[in-house]
Amino acid sequence: MKICDIVQSFTARSGGIRTYIRAKQDYLRERSGVTHVLIKPGAFDRLRQRGNLREYEVAAPFVPGYKPYRFNIRLHKV
Repeated sequence: MKICDIVQSFTARSGGIRTYIRAKQDYLRERSGVTHVLIKPGAFDRLRQRGNLREYEVAAPFVPGYKPYRFNIRLHKV
């Protein structure tokens, strides 16, 4: 089974979305047969994979006045 989360904002240090996603990943990390895919805005296009956890980062600009939040505008990449 593959579970995918697409988030509009995700920061490395704080936030309710990050807390929820990390708790979900902690739970799913120990489940065999389950792959968790996270698509989030970031500084660069890149893929990180750790076991059954896969994170796609899509390069996105900062939201004006709300740094460090980024906004996905490259929807064709998402």
